[in-house]
Amino acid sequence: MNENRIGNGKWVRLRYAQKLILRDGHEVCGQSRTVSFVFGIERQMASIEKALDGRRAGDRLTVDIPAEELFGAHDPDLERVIPRGGLKKARLKEGSVYREIKQGAVVSFVVKNLYENSVLADFNHPYAGAGARGEIDILEVRDADKNDIREAHDRMGCG
Repeated sequence: MNENRIGNGKWVRLRYAQKLILRDGHEVCGQSRTVSFVFGIERQMASIEKALDGRRAGDRLTVDIPAEELFGAHDPDLERVIPRGGLKKARLKEGSVYREIKQGAVVSFVVKNLYENSVLADFNHPYAGAGARGEIDILEVRDADKNDIREAHDRMGCG
């Protein structure tokens, strides 16, 4: 019996809802989305590909996605004390993201602490260190045809 199991060259349609799990344990829930792709051509996060491989339509699964596959691990070396001079006072609020364009480049950091003449700035991505949990419903699995493969290449900019 030839079952349509997810593997290279299969067209997959699934619905997923993902929630971000922040370093402090808080959860940020995303909306449910339906997506389709050709497995093995349009790359997914490694943990998702591993969880999907061999599954079939009708399967439901939960996938934990590590921080390294999302925004990266939090790097304490990217936290620095910087002078307040030259920063816009109105934008300096503890816990908020400070953004400013300086000399044509975007300067962005999380304000960790405010001191009299300096700021503890965290230059990690604001979600660095956050993992995620995805709830996935596999809706359809079939062999990808030539049009599916061409469209997959077009979406990736390989046309």
